[in-house]
Amino acid sequence: MVETNVELEKEPVTKQEEYFVILIISHMTAAYDAYREGMYRTYKADIKDFFKLPIPANVWNNIKEYQAPEFVKFVDQLLNESRE
Repeated sequence: MVETNVELEKEPVTKQEEYFVILIISHMTAAYDAYREGMYRTYKADIKDFFKLPIPANVWNNIKEYQAPEFVKFVDQLLNESRE
C-alpha cells in the first residue's frame, strides 16, 4: 500500500487496502479536530505524505464526498499546495 509506483489500472485497490485507508482517514478526521484546536503541529506534512501515495489518493477520491466538508476542503487545499 505504500508503494509509489502502482498501476491501479492493472492492479486495482483491494477491499483490504480500501478498508485500511478508510480507517486512516477516519483517524485523520479526528486528528484534524485536534489540529484546529492547536494540539497537533505536524499534521499538514502527514496529510500530504499520505495522500501522495497512489492507493490512499485513489480511495480518497472515491470516498471524500462522504466526509465532513470542512475536512475535505482542508485536505484538498493541502494537496493543491503540494502540486504548485
